[in-house]
Amino acid sequence: MFEVPKKAKRKVRIAKVILMKHWPKEVSAHLKDVFNAEVDRVVLKGELTKRTTGLPATENVHTIYIVQVELNGREFNREMLLSVSRALDAHVLFLLHYGEMYLPAVVDEVLYVGQWTEEDRLPIQLEGDNLESLWRHMVEQVRGNGPRE
Repeated sequence: MFEVPKKAKRKVRIAKVILMKHWPKEVSAHLKDVFNAEVDRVVLKGELTKRTTGLPATENVHTIYIVQVELNGREFNREMLLSVSRALDAHVLFLLHYGEMYLPAVVDEVLYVGQWTEEDRLPIQLEGDNLESLWRHMVEQVRGNGPRE
């Protein structure tokens, strides 16, 4: 996997029921059912902040979360991922995981999804002068590696 600063590494399971409580009210019961069917678990893998990276925060970006979504199959509903992003209401690099493969995704006004790849081949480099430029760089890396949704 790409190198996350040691101070930034986390391994915190996020209960699906808690995540769904924060979904916007307009999210349908069907989409919640899809989430429960497609997602095995959600784990916070990293928290990139000024304290954990040494990079200054900006007005727009204070924290970037790295969230691993363990899927029950390789296919997933894009709307479900957008709902998870809205529930977290933060800058999030999603690492969808199924079997031995990972799929990077980010929401930056729209959903960008990379390509399925092995963990050690994820196309993410943590580079930037501040947290906002780090986020922009992450978005561009995912965006350059897959389709825009």
